[in-house]
Amino acid sequence: MKSAMRALLWSAGALVFVLLVVLIWVLTLFDPTDFRGPIAREIETRTGYRFALEGPISFDPRYESPGRLFADITVQDAHLREIAGVPGAQRLHLKTLEWSVELGDLLGAVRGTSFAGRGHFKMADADLRGMLGAREINWDAFTPSAFRAASASGSFELDSEALSLTGLQLSLNATQIRGELEVEQWSGSPVFDFDLTIPSLDLGDFVQRENQQPFDTLVVLNLPAVLAAQSQASGTLRIGSLHSAGVVLSDVVMPLHAHSGRVSASPITAGFYGGTARVDTLLQVNGADLSFQTRQEVRQCQIGNLLGDLGLTEMIEAQGNFSATLAFSGVDAVSRMASARGVIRVAAQEGRVKGVNLGTWIERLGRNTLGDGSEWVGESTFTSLGDINATLRVEQGLVINEDLAFQAGGLDVRGHGGLVLESGAIDYRISLTLDKPEIAAMLPPPFNSGVMVLPLRISGRWDMPSLMIDIPQMLQFQLQAAVGGSSELAEVPVDEYANSLERDLQGELSQALQDFASEPATQ
Repeated sequence: MKSAMRALLWSAGALVFVLLVVLIWVLTLFDPTDFRGPIAREIETRTGYRFALEGPISFDPRYESPGRLFADITVQDAHLREIAGVPGAQRLHLKTLEWSVELGDLLGAVRGTSFAGRGHFKMADADLRGMLGAREINWDAFTPSAFRAASASGSFELDSEALSLTGLQLSLNATQIRGELEVEQWSGSPVFDFDLTIPSLDLGDFVQRENQQPFDTLVVLNLPAVLAAQSQASGTLRIGSLHSAGVVLSDVVMPLHAHSGRVSASPITAGFYGGTARVDTLLQVNGADLSFQTRQEVRQCQIGNLLGDLGLTEMIEAQGNFSATLAFSGVDAVSRMASARGVIRVAAQEGRVKGVNLGTWIERLGRNTLGDGSEWVGESTFTSLGDINATLRVEQGLVINEDLAFQAGGLDVRGHGGLVLESGAIDYRISLTLDKPEIAAMLPPPFNSGVMVLPLRISGRWDMPSLMIDIPQMLQFQLQAAVGGSSELAEVPVDEYANSLERDLQGELSQALQDFASEPATQ
């Protein structure tokens, strides 16, 4: 028995000695930098991410009471080379990763049974395009440099089920993003919760100029919803100022909720040229098939400032409202435009054209006392515009307007025409009518019939239109008046079909948003 006890004690002493030697070796001699190759291979086996570990790796044990042993691990200069299953080259430079982990959790991570810790990270030169290569994203519309060199830093805390990022600072081109991100079930089917802020976002840094449209700023409010559609996510995105093709929105607040391939973004709110904008959207993504429903409304917008930023004119002053109720579906842009249904309404009040006073000019013309023009041309002159209301229908790949009517300095203005969505071709007719017999009498036949009508035609692409006088139409108007035809302008009819379509689309969207909000999220 004594021999057995002696042997047992010697064994215990030897084990303690070995543990002390191992501990001394770990604390003084062990350098994980010497094992970068095996560590990189183990990371690739576990995650599918192949890194080249080029910088030093440090391992510093640390004791915290009561009886807790931690390891502080620092990795520097790790370069991502490849992601399993993603074609092409991938690129990311992990400049620094500081990870503090309890020793038991570290051993669990080595065995593959658990994973936990907290720390800080700093990365640069991340090619998000390459890393997202397997996703169904059409990069053709983006600039060559977009999403090519992202950088980020922040703090993290994670375990086997959850990842939390705080103090997140992300840079994409010149765009800065900051905030917090929570990811549940990050190693399986992730569930995202976020609160992100972008001080300033210029779409020109991301979208090709030739692919931008003047109202992309309103449309782009829904793009984060498209990107989130394949995830389960909930959170808020805030944008201080959003720029697109000259148009600017401010103080954008965008709540997003996504699950089961569907996303609601409602209500999105923003400031828009002295007024307010609200957008409610529901969309569903199934592969390339996108179904989209939206209601967008702008109130008390300074239309003159908007037209100036678009580079169209700085002569207009008006306050107005805009609303659009739209729905479309399809697998590509052509099918989506062909399926689009909707109603767009524009209403402007308190309008005027700066630089000319048509009323005074017409009065002087009637008395044949135009003079030097100082009374009706100049910086201090303007032409008042009557209330402007127009309804546009979207259907069968066309945008159609049939009810433009307002007064401008004694002129009756009427307009009708349409826009082909796919080609951008516009064909719009405007007639300017002046009922001043004393002025008409000054003209040769058949233009001296009492009513003067100047028909104009706008044609070409919407962004580069041409304006010309429609001579055949003008002759037809004057000859009709000369033979005793009616000179009274017909009343503009109410577009009952547009009213009905708008009610139906708004009802469908409201019901769909209610149904989505009441559904439980599923994986």
